[in-house]
Amino acid sequence: RKDGRSRRASSARLGHLARLDYFSRPLSDIFAASPDLAPYSAIVPQANMEEMNPPKTAAARMSEGLDLSGPDRIDDALFNRILWAALKGEEPMPRPQARGSLHLLQMSR
Repeated sequence: RKDGRSRRASSARLGHLARLDYFSRPLSDIFAASPDLAPYSAIVPQANMEEMNPPKTAAARMSEGLDLSGPDRIDDALFNRILWAALKGEEPMPRPQARGSLHLLQMSR
């Protein structure tokens, strides 16, 4: 467009909401002109969706006080360490390669 706005922003008439929105790729090209109403078979998960993590592990002890009832209620750095311990055991966690100011603040705690 001549006015510099992306097709996605102009089609929604919202303008650019943020810097990342301005530089993002429009999603209008991923949608078909008409819907595909053909029947399909859903993929059923093979894993037991009711299975709980084993109790009395290091990750279980570290997770005891976490509030997972909603988004953004836990310390991300702590949760990353818990996930790493559960998946990698005693293997040392790699250091971040790029650090933003928020990450530096979290890592200092």
